[in-house]
Amino acid sequence: MLEKMIVVGAGHAWRKFYRQTVTNLEIELLGTVDPAVEDGNADGGWHVRTVQDIPQDAIANDVVVMVLTPDHYPVIAELAGRGFKNILCEKPLVSRASEIEKLEELVKTHELKLYAIDFYLPKMFGLQVALGLVKRGDLRRGWVAVSNPEADGQAMLGEIEGVGVQVLEAGDFCLPDIASRPYLANDKEIGGMVLDLITHACGPLHQARLLENWQVLNASLARLSTVTSGHLVPVADTSTEVEMYVTALLEANGVPVHLVFGKVPIATGGLWALEIRGKKGMFFTGLRTGQPAVLVGNDGKVVTFLLKMTTYEFVVREALLYFNGLLPGFDGNYGAFLTSIKVGQAILAKYGER
Repeated sequence: MLEKMIVVGAGHAWRKFYRQTVTNLEIELLGTVDPAVEDGNADGGWHVRTVQDIPQDAIANDVVVMVLTPDHYPVIAELAGRGFKNILCEKPLVSRASEIEKLEELVKTHELKLYAIDFYLPKMFGLQVALGLVKRGDLRRGWVAVSNPEADGQAMLGEIEGVGVQVLEAGDFCLPDIASRPYLANDKEIGGMVLDLITHACGPLHQARLLENWQVLNASLARLSTVTSGHLVPVADTSTEVEMYVTALLEANGVPVHLVFGKVPIATGGLWALEIRGKKGMFFTGLRTGQPAVLVGNDGKVVTFLLKMTTYEFVVREALLYFNGLLPGFDGNYGAFLTSIKVGQAILAKYGER
């Protein structure tokens, strides 16, 4: 069993969110890698400044590497070059469109098993359970509390007639977040909401098989007039201006799919939600951590789905199951990432046609 870990990027995300999860799951931390952290040994094991400094005896098939650095693809490539095979990585897997094909080639050449972290995927795991995509033998099935485990979610929902996803970040998630990460609104290469938020919107739909045979029918893009106190204005030049608010209408297997995602300069609030309209019922979930999903039949019957653990625990546990070969047919969210990026590129292209 793979229960040994190396962490690359021992900064804020590691200290505030992941370190306690790794400890709680009794994963052996071999060491940490971070040029900016001096006290890495406080986590146990060794601490080095670069991937090249990782001890040779730590490179083994039973070791998992967690990548929490700001820029991911160069680190993944360096780890692959050292011989590591099992890598879980914070979103986004790549920060530049030019790295997508490079990543695909890297995975193929080095036979990597990548696990792409996106916390909207565990938040939406109840949908996969409701649609019967998580079978009873799946080790993750017990991770979701279902109010009526015997209910037939597919029958309650019926034929799907429409899907909508909204990921709108206001309040502290907008201007204050941009102040700490100005590249989001200023850098055309690594900024923009397609790279930052598209997997939030499309990843869960891919995992629920709701993005098959898709095409983009319409798209609109807006940017911030200023990144300190601005308002939204239409994007005029997609080659230079950075999109911060995106709406798109897709068709997938003949079903309309409406996406809205981005950062909006409003003082408070936001909206994180997914809704599915079926002929016989509705499925709704707030994509905020800790909120349940609800399936309501036209006859008034209700089934709720609630994650039993934190999203951090979910992704680490799921990644370990994946790396240990205990989730047949699961690809570590790699397909969800690739589909999301392709949808995002198609949205940008559609808007560019106007």
